[in-house]
Amino acid sequence: MAFLLLLVNSLLHNKAWADSTEPRSQSYLALSNQHGAPTTEAQTSFDCTDKIFVVAELTHFKRGKHQLSVRWVDPADQVRETTDYPFFVQQDKTRIWAWLSLSRGAGAGILQWLDPAAGLEEFVGPWRVTLAVDGKRLHENEFEVDC
Repeated sequence: MAFLLLLVNSLLHNKAWADSTEPRSQSYLALSNQHGAPTTEAQTSFDCTDKIFVVAELTHFKRGKHQLSVRWVDPADQVRETTDYPFFVQQDKTRIWAWLSLSRGAGAGILQWLDPAAGLEEFVGPWRVTLAVDGKRLHENEFEVDC
């Protein structure tokens, strides 16, 4: 009987949460569409030459100015890139994103015709990206880069 009550209570709580106006967010990784913006199709595996987007969809965030912070952590567990970007919330739903493009090391472009991964080897492996808004960490997404 206690299990059933907890389940019903949980369902009621989740319904109340779904109807609330508390700030919520979700994030995912994506490629770009034909216009250069991120698609809405989530993915976790990318090629070295892809432009990798991390997308945050925010709901019921306070209207006004906010700060997005994004940290891209490479396979060596080093912060490879950071983005700190001010943005404005003007509606109940806001979609924001940041992206990462990987670049070959100096001189590696000459070898590219022999080996497409030349100069990109250090990028191959598991990555993670963290998102924070106004200093509060919202999400961490993991993804794989291969050449």
